[in-house]
Amino acid sequence: MSRHKLSAVNIAFLYVGTLMGAGFASGREIWQFFGVFGDHSYFAVLIVTILFILFGMITVKISDAIHTTDIGKIILPFENPYLSDFFGSVMAAILFIVYVVMAAAGGALFHAQFGLPKAIGGVVLMLMVIATILGGFERISKNFKYIIPVLLIVVFSVCLSIIVLKLPSPGRDVPILISPMTPNWYASAVIYISYNMLAGIPILASSTSRAKSDKTALKGAALGGLLLGLSALIMDLAMLTDTGLSAQSVLPILALSGKLSDGVRWIYAVLLLFAVYSSATSNFYGFTTKIREGRNKKLIIIFAAVIGFLLSLFGFAEIVAFVLPLEGYCGLIFLAAMTAHYFRIRKRKKGEPEMDIKVNPTLIEEIEKSWNSTDRLQYPGGIKRVTAGPGGDALLLIGSEKTALMDCGMAYCGEALVGNIKKELGERPLDYVILSHTHYDHIGGLPYLRKEWPDLISFGAEYGKKVLDRDSALKQIEIMSKSAWKLYSKQTDAAVLMEGLNIDRVVCEKDIISIGDKEIEVYETTGHTNCSLTFLLKPDGILFPSESVGVYACKGLILTGMLKSCRETVESIEKCRKIGAEYIISPHYGLVPEYDREAYWDLAKASVVRNKEFIWEKIGEGASFEKIMENYTKEFYIDFVSSEQPKEAFLLNAQHMIHNLIKEFHE
Repeated sequence: MSRHKLSAVNIAFLYVGTLMGAGFASGREIWQFFGVFGDHSYFAVLIVTILFILFGMITVKISDAIHTTDIGKIILPFENPYLSDFFGSVMAAILFIVYVVMAAAGGALFHAQFGLPKAIGGVVLMLMVIATILGGFERISKNFKYIIPVLLIVVFSVCLSIIVLKLPSPGRDVPILISPMTPNWYASAVIYISYNMLAGIPILASSTSRAKSDKTALKGAALGGLLLGLSALIMDLAMLTDTGLSAQSVLPILALSGKLSDGVRWIYAVLLLFAVYSSATSNFYGFTTKIREGRNKKLIIIFAAVIGFLLSLFGFAEIVAFVLPLEGYCGLIFLAAMTAHYFRIRKRKKGEPEMDIKVNPTLIEEIEKSWNSTDRLQYPGGIKRVTAGPGGDALLLIGSEKTALMDCGMAYCGEALVGNIKKELGERPLDYVILSHTHYDHIGGLPYLRKEWPDLISFGAEYGKKVLDRDSALKQIEIMSKSAWKLYSKQTDAAVLMEGLNIDRVVCEKDIISIGDKEIEVYETTGHTNCSLTFLLKPDGILFPSESVGVYACKGLILTGMLKSCRETVESIEKCRKIGAEYIISPHYGLVPEYDREAYWDLAKASVVRNKEFIWEKIGEGASFEKIMENYTKEFYIDFVSSEQPKEAFLLNAQHMIHNLIKEFHE
């Protein structure tokens, strides 16, 4: 996940851009749902503005409380994975329909302004959406940052000019048609907010996880809701200056802008194209969040975009009049469920854990049995375990063209690690070392590998490269390496080899490292560290999750790896879940048994909750930082943990985690 932190203004623009599509910015929706009711439309707009703000903030609150961007889980007020998936799938279908509406709007715009066939406008929009979506949420956020302010300025300027100048309105005998789906202004207001919020939920949830803080996300939702309400009001006022033209036009504000001048009409036409693009992109993005991660995801996205374009050829005005109200009635169920979910979260007592997992002596015995089992070290896909000592794993992948080592353990067993690898490779060299992050227990053996194979190439995250360029970080790695050397080999005066402790090639989200007949796909999964990476070995479907997901201990228990960020940890867990891997190799453990693979991600989130609530309970009792550290160590530094991690390392990690957790949630 990107470490970019969104401001309240960024979030507001994302919220506005999601909903201010062609239906909104052209005035088609505003006329259909508000303008047709004349003076009563003002009351409807007021209600909608309040609800935009209210439901936007509710979405942020729920997403932040349960640490998810999954639209099904945000809506559903109770735990049920099947219903959650069902709700999420229905929501995704609705968002797809909104994309169809926007594609139809693109066609209508090109036909009305440029005289071109509607299909051309739909194709142009489709290609713009595909190009943006394939770039991920960060590309959407970046584009909206520049597009939405311009869009708002033009909308306000044109509409105010129409209102203030009081342009002549020749009498037109045009009947004002009220849709039977929205027979009165108050029903229209509720239906309007209902189907619009279906698009707002996924974009606000994604924004919450990337916000500077939960208060920032709330302010962004409130500001976005206010801007949407003000935009609706000013467009409503503009259209009521010429009800005849507004009623007969497919794109009313575009038609009214032509009364100012042809130049203004052209400017507004270009604006509408970007409004269509922004709404189509954000809605289609919400739809794509329900597509499972995998090698074919991009192809599925492109195929869905094409299907949406073909459906859009049915026509824009017809879809707005009938399909959107239908979505609105369906959306009422979702908003009611989400409201119930919000109140359930508010009722939960402060400090009450969502899932309760206690470490007890019996469980420790189970963990130790699991740890001693050889099954966890029997890897699929021809993976060889070349680990040379406790405290850090090293797994060898042998491809048809290249060989690669996943992490390289601690420095104290670096020379033994080289020996183990040579036994497996024979005369073949070690070509690549792939680093999940830059902690000493994952990177310490690298200098010893370079000494044996000078041409090997190390891969890691961009942030990890920066870390290893710092003298202070290298010093800390050396100190921790000496501590581990003393613990595991009983040598007190060992000289740790540090030369060559660096990253040669930076990899990031969706990069591919080929070793011939196999490929290693990269996922950014921050939370444990800012440089944590997860890897998927294809075509075998073997996932090497980073420690952001946690460390599997035994059946039903994962120990959290949340050191830097709770929010990012949870989002990384969800990202890994969506990959849908066949096998999971947990760091510091090995192959996760089949009986726990489905539950693995829920167990990881439960571990995050348990740690957070434990710390928060101590804070609520008024404990000092030192007391919290003491209690945390007593609770979590149990025997089998000490066999894998020196106490100095545990205390350092705990100190960072507690400090960062307090900083992250102090508001």
